[in-house]
Amino acid sequence: MLITNHKDFNKLAQIAPQMQVVRDFLIYWQQNPVDFKEKRLSEQVLVRLLNYETASFEERSWEAHKREIDLHVILEGEERIYLAGEEALVAGEYHREDDYYLLEGNSERFELLAADSKDKSSHDMMVLWLDEAHKTGVSHTSGAVKKFVFKILP
Repeated sequence: MLITNHKDFNKLAQIAPQMQVVRDFLIYWQQNPVDFKEKRLSEQVLVRLLNYETASFEERSWEAHKREIDLHVILEGEERIYLAGEEALVAGEYHREDDYYLLEGNSERFELLAADSKDKSSHDMMVLWLDEAHKTGVSHTSGAVKKFVFKILP
């Protein structure tokens, strides 16, 4: 599933080579699944394998990035990823070295990402553009999530 608009569709064309790197990695990993924390796939693509328990909305933090686009790929479990426009949140200090800043505020807009337990090659994915505020790992009941987060330089 990809929810997009004309503006974001044009952004996708700018990262087409990076998306090919992601695609090749996902195909390889499905055939050779191994645990790792972080791997550099190219100069412009880094992947992290995350395992964590979901938590309530209040226990999770808003964040956004200025240099790296996030691509979240859910492998096991499910989580809500909340989204908000910049106008709804107040940005905190930017941490340049780790490319993130936290935000404060509220939004009720979210997408549910879930792994397909029957089809292991089918994964929900979400692209989060630069400066797009997001709060991940949210659920009403605690549950385990395993996912890739690709950090993509445009």
